[in-house]
Amino acid sequence: TVAVAGKVTGSSTTGALAAGSYSYRAAYDGDANYASSTAPCAPFFVQAATPSLSLSVDDAASSSAWSGSEVTGSKAFASASLGDLVSGFVPTGTVAYGFYDGSGCVGTPVWTDSVTLASGAAGVSGLTAALGAGSHSFGARFATADGNYHGVAQRCTDFSVRTAAATLSAAVDDASDSKAWSGTETTGASAYDAAGLGDLVAGFVPAGSVTYSLYAGAECAGSALTEDTETLASGAAPASQATTPLAAGAYSFRAVYLGDLDYSPLTGTCERFAVSRATPSLTQLVDAVTSAG
Repeated sequence: TVAVAGKVTGSSTTGALAAGSYSYRAAYDGDANYASSTAPCAPFFVQAATPSLSLSVDDAASSSAWSGSEVTGSKAFASASLGDLVSGFVPTGTVAYGFYDGSGCVGTPVWTDSVTLASGAAGVSGLTAALGAGSHSFGARFATADGNYHGVAQRCTDFSVRTAAATLSAAVDDASDSKAWSGTETTGASAYDAAGLGDLVAGFVPAGSVTYSLYAGAECAGSALTEDTETLASGAAPASQATTPLAAGAYSFRAVYLGDLDYSPLTGTCERFAVSRATPSLTQLVDAVTSAG
């Protein structure tokens, strides 16, 4: 109520208003010269505020922001937050997370997770399974549970996983007994190379192939005498084919893993071996010489 002194002043200011419909009505109580009067109702409307929604991807191992250096087998989770909120009005509702295999949050998510806001804060999503190398994405949308804020359509954040670096070991074996090359082998011996992959990520079986190259000389230099590519079977690399019988001299093998979707290519060390000269046996026959007459 305000006093009239020749003119009418405005009312006091309301408190912060929630979204919705309101109305004012002014009533004059009159005086000795003027009768009381009531003004028509003056309606007005407060619209819901539109918050902003930000989304980040975090590394489950460190709970830090995803760096892009993570490799096959890493796990991730998403965290969303609402911004541009109105003081005194705590949002309620849910944030729906979706995890996608591929960038751009395209197609049907691999899984979804709905988290209820607590004191206006959106919790984090669940963890992904161990991830293969490649592009992935998280999406998040806000569904409001009150009239003070609009919902927010899906926001999408891409992230990627790099191929893991396994280890490649190989050894030269004697084809005659399938034992490690001893260095006592001589002209005519045959060899093969046997490679293996180590430091693999649990749940990710390597695929692809290993190429074995045989060189004349001990330095894996120049053009290979032979090349043999073997396809991995259940993550294991078959040995190379055996060489033809070798002449005496120095040789070397090198194994190269060509990589796959989850593992990086690897080049093995140069494996040196030598074939010694064979020692033939020598027999001697002495014949008697007779004189005629």
